[in-house]
Amino acid sequence: IAPGIAVQKTANGQELIQGTNGTVVVYSLVVTNTGDVALTNVVIVDEALGYSNNVASLAAGAVQTYAVTSSITGDLTNRVNVVGYPPVGVPPSGTDTAVVDRINPGLGIVNTVGTGAYPGGELATGTNGTPVTYWFVVSNTGDVALTSVVVTNTQLGSTTNLGTLSAGQSITVEVASAITVDLINSAVASGVDPVGGEVTANDPSEVNVIAPGLAVAKTVNG
Repeated sequence: IAPGIAVQKTANGQELIQGTNGTVVVYSLVVTNTGDVALTNVVIVDEALGYSNNVASLAAGAVQTYAVTSSITGDLTNRVNVVGYPPVGVPPSGTDTAVVDRINPGLGIVNTVGTGAYPGGELATGTNGTPVTYWFVVSNTGDVALTSVVVTNTQLGSTTNLGTLSAGQSITVEVASAITVDLINSAVASGVDPVGGEVTANDPSEVNVIAPGLAVAKTVNG
């Protein structure tokens, strides 16, 4: 006789997956009797998942699939082990792994405004028509690249497509405008992480229009 057993493990149908904290993962454990005799007392153990199962008998050539649902809490390479007992001889065993990569996407933006040189500040003051410059510093604060990164400022009518932003990368967007009214505006950055999740950030800045005036009154003998 030639007893044999094998196991294949996948996470959401793949050998390697990425996901954010709390993402639900379904592990599939496919056990196959690859030998020419039935195996009894087939034991399946995955310690990382806290899973174990005992199958009374697995016929030659038979395939059984088991599903284990979990969630991502950190990076994990977990291993499943299987062993079965033939009528005689050494029990065959098999093992396989699946890898989970927890990603931590993040996006930040700093919105400043000024009547002079960069970096400006959170507030700019000037008379009606005073030129101002807005600076939007967009930073990828996570550990994975973000795609389709866009910066918008509805109040200014500004939209800038930045494309892909690598982990740790920052890009500064400059928008020229002028003071016409008191205005609190919000710059919004958004991007997409490797698993399709949207990541956003926003930050406000303010301009204050002033109307200085000067008057003189002159009289003679009252």
